[in-house]
Amino acid sequence: MLLCHGFLDHGRTWDFVVDALAGSDLHLVAFDWRGHGQTAWVGEGGTYHFADYLLDLADIVDAVARDRLHLCGHSMGGGVAAHYAGAFPARVASLALLEGLGPPAGSFDEAPERHVAFVTGARRERGRSRRPIATIDDAVRRVREAHPGIGEDAARHLARNGTRPHEGGHGLDWRYDPMHRVTFPHPFYVAHAQAFWRRIRCPVLLVEGDASPFAKLPDLDARRQALPHATRAAITGAGHMMHVEAPHEVAAALVALWRGC
Repeated sequence: MLLCHGFLDHGRTWDFVVDALAGSDLHLVAFDWRGHGQTAWVGEGGTYHFADYLLDLADIVDAVARDRLHLCGHSMGGGVAAHYAGAFPARVASLALLEGLGPPAGSFDEAPERHVAFVTGARRERGRSRRPIATIDDAVRRVREAHPGIGEDAARHLARNGTRPHEGGHGLDWRYDPMHRVTFPHPFYVAHAQAFWRRIRCPVLLVEGDASPFAKLPDLDARRQALPHATRAAITGAGHMMHVEAPHEVAAALVALWRGC
């Protein structure tokens, strides 16, 4: 089972689920997407595109996956995993999406302004020095502000693995490339994603946190309908980071999916 982390996260966010899956006989592989965690940044003049992640996943599958491949993705990682399962449906035995049906929908009308924001933001990031995070405690505080449902110990684990010493020698930096903060030029087009979802042939599990803002997307039911054979597992009280907040519940859902294939 390949574990695909979300936007601005890193592979170590899966540690809690991996621990909960001990003894499951699954061969678990968690990795860092390009420009995240301990991977290299794209470099001067480069940017990140969604199709790049699909290529990365295809390369990782070919490098490490066994004959029977299970994919599990959180948020952006779920989006990439779902695209892979739609592009290569014969390769995937099961697919678990932890709120991986995309962000709020975009429209064609907003695309020009997003491209303007992309150009402006990319130029701003060129050569700009990052302001360091003063201490690991400050990093922990920021993690908990972004995800209030994460406890102190879990937030510290994410912060320690998600930061590195600041280049200037004082403080810390987030490990992800700051270019990720630049507005992506293309809005999320639901119809485009649904074309991939409808091609998926393996069992699909939709894991949802009932306290997450993603549970309130106005078109969520319409998105689910593109996966008519999917089953759902709602994690009571969990937010968007349900694999950190409720790893045992998520692990149990994954084992049930895996055993049913």
